Amino acid sequence: TTTTTTTSTTTTTTTTTVPLGMLDVREPVFISMGSTRSFNDRKGNLWLSDRFNIGTSQAQLSGSFASEVALENQQIYQTVRVSNTLEYQLRVPPGSYTISLYWADLCICAWQPGMRRFSVEIEGRMVEEDLDVVDVVGWRKALRLNYDVTTTDFDVYIRLQTLIPTQPAFLNGIRIERLQPTTTPKPTTTVITTSTTTTITTMDEDAIVSDEEVD
Repeated sequence: TTTTTTTSTTTTTTTTTVPLGMLDVREPVFISMGSTRSFNDRKGNLWLSDRFNIGTSQAQLSGSFASEVALENQQIYQTVRVSNTLEYQLRVPPGSYTISLYWADLCICAWQPGMRRFSVEIEGRMVEEDLDVVDVVGWRKALRLNYDVTTTDFDVYIRLQTLIPTQPAFLNGIRIERLQPTTTPKPTTTVITTSTTTTITTMDEDAIVSDEEVD
């Protein structure tokens, strides 16, 4: 009896593609909504010009500030992005982050509570079902809310949805800070080994018995 064993190996390589324009999150990143240029705030933080907006929305000037209004970073509240459905898709490496959202409602059209309300969703999770900035801090006052999120892909999705169709949702700024070191996934290699065994039986001629030799 002769046994022949044949082994074949299949190698599969999976490559993860890093999107172009991904943010460098080794330090906190600041983005100013509606701004066409980058600038430094009073603390020296660099605010990037508006980017990563998806869908349909408008960039606008917020208007001038009353002299009695004291805001820590006034420049970021001077521009704004507005839409009934306001969406941002931040390009970041997989990991855990604190996302800070900035608002200051300066519009005379929303000077009292109840005039502008909207929901906030981050990475598919509803973080604010009914946010009224003026009701929380007052008209022409700044509000910053922080949310911890984890992403397993290369983006963080933010969606604001108005609850009053005549008054769009709005956003002045975003701050992104990672909570743990971020690593870029490396290509993974999977090796699959298969084995096939074939058995061949050979009979000697001396072992063959004819019918005539059988008693």
